[in-house]
Amino acid sequence: MSVRQSFVPLLLGCSILAGCSSRNEAETIFVGHIAPFSGRDKAVGEHAKQGIVLAVEEINNSENQTAGRRIAVLHVDSLGEQDSLQPEAVRLITVNHVAALLGGQTAEAAERLGRASQPYGVALVTAAPLAAPPKGDNVFSVNVNQSFRGQTLARFAVNELKAHRVIVLTESRQAGHEALTAAALKEFNSAPQAQAEEWTYKSEGEFKELSDRAIKAQPQALLLAGPAADLAALRSKLQQSTAQVPLLFGGEDGLALANQANEKTLSDVYLAEAFAGDGGTPQGQEFAKKYQQRFHEPPDLHAALAYDSLRLLAEAVRQAKGTRPANVRTELAEPNFTLESLTGPLTFAPDHSARRPAFIGQVQDGRVVPVKRYEPPTP
Repeated sequence: MSVRQSFVPLLLGCSILAGCSSRNEAETIFVGHIAPFSGRDKAVGEHAKQGIVLAVEEINNSENQTAGRRIAVLHVDSLGEQDSLQPEAVRLITVNHVAALLGGQTAEAAERLGRASQPYGVALVTAAPLAAPPKGDNVFSVNVNQSFRGQTLARFAVNELKAHRVIVLTESRQAGHEALTAAALKEFNSAPQAQAEEWTYKSEGEFKELSDRAIKAQPQALLLAGPAADLAALRSKLQQSTAQVPLLFGGEDGLALANQANEKTLSDVYLAEAFAGDGGTPQGQEFAKKYQQRFHEPPDLHAALAYDSLRLLAEAVRQAKGTRPANVRTELAEPNFTLESLTGPLTFAPDHSARRPAFIGQVQDGRVVPVKRYEPPTP
């Protein structure tokens, strides 16, 4: 077993390291969770773990048990290193015999975990927004896809910010950025009198030049589809220029944005995410209340998606009447498979991304506050 593993909760009075009886192991369904618990993004892993803790407790209530069995989660620290994902996934599958995996905060991480688990047929449920259908049939995202994120950002800019002259800066080295931009431009171009220009860049030097030009052009809004580091640089330039330009951030690592040190300076930055606030549903409100009471802070995107991810797997196991990987994957892929998530009914689109609402959120005082909810496109 990896020394980076922890076991939550310590079910049945024993831990993995201490050793459980074969009977107890047979009665427990194990799920592996790979996330950063150290390094720059450790808050991402900790918040996800806290969401999972609440989901485990809910599932293991007698009336909610999965196929009459209890569920437990093995948490593994990825250290924020991409190269550690594949060996840790294989270890969880072959040594700990997990029924499924949770993890992957970015498309690259999800792709690596999915590739590692595919030969074993084990399902991966990820929080990463997908830019395209995954290469294997075992990867499912509880996040909205990049196209829907781009569409909602553009719709919000035009209808709510009244921004009809928009410049889109796209870092073109990641497919996710291009997929989001393409959807945003399509939405912009369908709006009356809207004008959107896309400027692409590959290097730091190109970004510096284009961002300077974009600010001088004085658009009514700027949409950045790039790394969070580029957002920080762009925000700094705007502050120095005193330009009052709303920023729409479509970068993939918006997932970790609210955990960065400069979060409180981003009051005019808008994000498109799958969860914000309390999700706008009674179930989301109850979750937010429990989370606040338990951990003394409001839940964020990571906590909410991790909570939904484990409940999703538990429901798939229940409907499959067991943990056989092929049956679990089949249940998740069924067109009528539905989970009552924190934001409402969740189903999977053909590209294995979640069909669920998206929220435009604004960063305020270190929190992402929901501003507008957008329902998913009809199938």
